[in-house]
Amino acid sequence: MSKKNIIYILIFILLLFQMPVIVNGQVVVELPDSNLNPVGNVYYLGSFSGNNLVFSEDFKELENRGLKITQSNYTDKNIQQSLEFFVAEKGMKPLVSLKTEANQLNFEPTEPGLYGIIYDKKKIGNNVYQFRSSFFNFNNQNLSFEIKPDKISVEAAEQILVRVRWLNIPAKDRPEYISLSLFSLGELLRTQTLDQNNLWSFAFTNLNPEQLYGLMLELPAGFAYRIRSVGAGQYVLEIYRTTASDPSKLEDPKSTGSQVKTDSIYTGKIRGDADDLGQKPDDELKAREEKLPYTGQLWWPVPLLIFAGLILFLLSILGEENEEN
Repeated sequence: MSKKNIIYILIFILLLFQMPVIVNGQVVVELPDSNLNPVGNVYYLGSFSGNNLVFSEDFKELENRGLKITQSNYTDKNIQQSLEFFVAEKGMKPLVSLKTEANQLNFEPTEPGLYGIIYDKKKIGNNVYQFRSSFFNFNNQNLSFEIKPDKISVEAAEQILVRVRWLNIPAKDRPEYISLSLFSLGELLRTQTLDQNNLWSFAFTNLNPEQLYGLMLELPAGFAYRIRSVGAGQYVLEIYRTTASDPSKLEDPKSTGSQVKTDSIYTGKIRGDADDLGQKPDDELKAREEKLPYTGQLWWPVPLLIFAGLILFLLSILGEENEEN
């Protein structure tokens, strides 16, 4: 074998060693001592650019409604509620549905970013068991966490109670009425008018206790709202008045005339699910991370170089055979 062929072989071997090892982490959801075997529906929300989330196409409308998700608030309870409402409103299909096996749900993400898992509800006897949705930021690591169900009565699960709380808005400045819509599986089930006659409150009843529902409120321009979950199927719609100079600024209900900057509201006539993002991150979701090697290098030219090396190697062999002949 000529020196030229030996050089080609060495180059080929070096290129093989330069091929990066692509490692995708795994997400394991553990259900200790549970025979409920829930199904977990996985949704991809988007990827982080710095501290802020860039929404995926499926969830882009949440950004248009004024919702802002950051590295520090994505585990907040009302972010979870917003996702559930939006999925129910749009009837969104999951990225994948996970079945429980040996008290675990296993998922292998295909790309970095923020994921959410919504679990189905289980009706057993006079109770309904519901797991709180999980959120995790995947970046080529292994994640493992436990979930435990909340138990509520079937009677409580068959209704959604809603009431309005006006924050620093006197009666003379309030709209005559507002419209509240109930959705499920992408279908509008009912629209209810809230006004002084029903004391700005309403109860949706005779609901399927195992089904996912979403609320959406429509307000006149100049108003915004956020939803607070105050119990199983009980929500308070806190309505603010926005400022004319900056719609993302709301009048602080605790101090007349002052303003507070918030990312948790929806303004104008945009209908949506507002959130209170001021809570501390959810301590119940404790992820154990095992960092995996990730080069971050652009490796697509490597196969082309290997292919070119093989061609040169074959041409060299053919050239030697021709010389011998």
